[in-house]
Amino acid sequence: IAKLDTMSVKTDSLNYYRAIALNGEKRWSKAAEILYEMVRKDSISTPTFELYEYTIKKMNAKNSIDFLNTKLDSSNNIFLRKKEILILAEIYEKNRLFQEAISNYNDLKTDSTFILSKSDLYKINIKIATDFIVLKKYNKALNILKIIDKSGNTGAEFDYLMFVVYSALKNNDMKKKYLLDYFFNFKN
Repeated sequence: IAKLDTMSVKTDSLNYYRAIALNGEKRWSKAAEILYEMVRKDSISTPTFELYEYTIKKMNAKNSIDFLNTKLDSSNNIFLRKKEILILAEIYEKNRLFQEAISNYNDLKTDSTFILSKSDLYKINIKIATDFIVLKKYNKALNILKIIDKSGNTGAEFDYLMFVVYSALKNNDMKKKYLLDYFFNFKN
């Protein structure tokens, strides 16, 4: 049994270095497949997952989106699914597919299998609000920001987004309030 455990570690190590070599050859898809098999088995070590994420982000947008959507459909590992949904949302944002990113973030918020900390929820809501701002859907952004405001978990980033929204909505009193809040929060 001890020999089998050692063989498993050696196999994972060899696969890890094989993926690094494939990345060096810019064979992102093959490297991602190898790394997926490693992280899928609950052997999610930080360096392995970081290499997996790096590799996916190096693929062209269509391939990375297709790859992640395929893996999301077949993954039972909740931690991995959560991370992959976040990676996919970032890829959508990078490629200016903001509505798709919002959809992914909302999936995270509504799926009861994902346990989100207050910090996670804040970050996701900030991203959703930012994406709505980019799409010029200011009232939707404002609704998300009001949810953040009710949680009491605000800061300079929140104040800046509120300033942007109220500027777009031409509400000068609120714009001024959040500009000053931003100034004082950012200063600290």
